Amino acid sequence: REHFRFPVVEYYKHLGFDFETVPFVKVADEFMELYRRNVCDASLHIGAEILLRDLKALGKIQSILSAAGEADLKKQLIRLEIEPYFDFVYGIADHYATSKIERGHELMRRLNTSAKNIIMIGDTDHDIEVAEILGIELLLLADGHQHYDRLKDKHTQVLKTRRQR
Repeated sequence: REHFRFPVVEYYKHLGFDFETVPFVKVADEFMELYRRNVCDASLHIGAEILLRDLKALGKIQSILSAAGEADLKKQLIRLEIEPYFDFVYGIADHYATSKIERGHELMRRLNTSAKNIIMIGDTDHDIEVAEILGIELLLLADGHQHYDRLKDKHTQVLKTRRQR
């Protein structure tokens, strides 16, 4: 979490992978094979389903914009039994996690509302970039891909969670 970044290929390079020796596509494909094998072990954070349910009951439109592959994302939502809370689910077409900016533009068009009516909740410095380009407010949760220390100096609204030490 202290080193994670987008695009993911840069994260792997930062960790020391030599893509002249082993191509990034091979590494990414191997990671996805392991990810898909173990994703069913993942669970929601405490209180997440309650929050999603309460926001839905208030009539709030909830969407997902993710750098995850859209097909995998939808399967995970079904498995976690939270798919009904979301009006729109936008992932990317592949699993190379390059950027979600274009998908964000597509989602904004679909939402058909003013950017001032939207708040994005994210967990990476890439989410800062996406929110700025889309012109929407952003709340970062430092309990995901990147550590609080990586986010706190880059954005004003960063929540530090109990899991941080």
